[in-house]
Amino acid sequence: MSFRDPSRDIRSAASKSDGQHDSGLVDGHPVSGIVNRVKVPNVNVRRAVVSDASIDTVMLSIDSARKLVNLHRETANTYFREDQTVITTTTVHDDTLKELGWLEELDIVRRFGPDYHIPTEYSVYHSSMSSQEQEDAITDCMEGTEWFAKRLENHSTVVLVQAKGWLPWHFELCQLTMERLGVDFLVFYATGYKARIDELNRDLESLISVLQPSGILIIGKQSTRFLSQAPPEIVAAAGGRWRGKSGLEENGHDSTKHKNWKTDVEQDLGSGQATLSSYGSIKVKKNG
Repeated sequence: MSFRDPSRDIRSAASKSDGQHDSGLVDGHPVSGIVNRVKVPNVNVRRAVVSDASIDTVMLSIDSARKLVNLHRETANTYFREDQTVITTTTVHDDTLKELGWLEELDIVRRFGPDYHIPTEYSVYHSSMSSQEQEDAITDCMEGTEWFAKRLENHSTVVLVQAKGWLPWHFELCQLTMERLGVDFLVFYATGYKARIDELNRDLESLISVLQPSGILIIGKQSTRFLSQAPPEIVAAAGGRWRGKSGLEENGHDSTKHKNWKTDVEQDLGSGQATLSSYGSIKVKKNG
């Protein structure tokens, strides 16, 4: 079962031209390094993020962006520093997704103006969804991603493609979208794996074997325990671990603590133990 209805009237959305995007590529990838996931609006979080020069990339949920534009009349440029890269994402709770149509999501993104957006999330579950339901959810996500990319062609925001699922046939459903959009950089949402690191690495092996991305932004895993074992394609890691490591959750944000933690973690990004050549061809059929 999909939690979003793509059949709403989306044909009336007009493309809005706001100038070309300045990609600011780092090492050939749209995003690299530590990405600080922020829960805003929040005075203390904003103060920490804006004042700390070592925080260069932030990620916030589409729900946070909606609150900022609707209730506070803020944009990515007014709420964060001009030199910071801002990413919005729809990888949020299912209850939020149920109430979010594509048109509303597009309107929020256009008004907020992030550098990058991860669009049209559809949850895919192991036990509670049949193979057909998994296929439908991934297909909806890919169709939504292409729909967004088309409507943001002349906008300052660039769409990031999210690889969905965990089996090879899941990832094969994402391949055509990558080809149509001409991208080889992917996002992978890993929060649900919790401590199951070996399982996550196996699924990443499947993803890389099928889609062969140049780089991956992983959401929800920032521990050195994971990143030191992760494939070298993992070049960016988003999460909220920075709040504890910098002291924000206790005595207040310490920029030196944050910088030291970030430096340590980024040493493992893109330099994991696994190599692409070590992955064999993995074939698992839809019902296998």
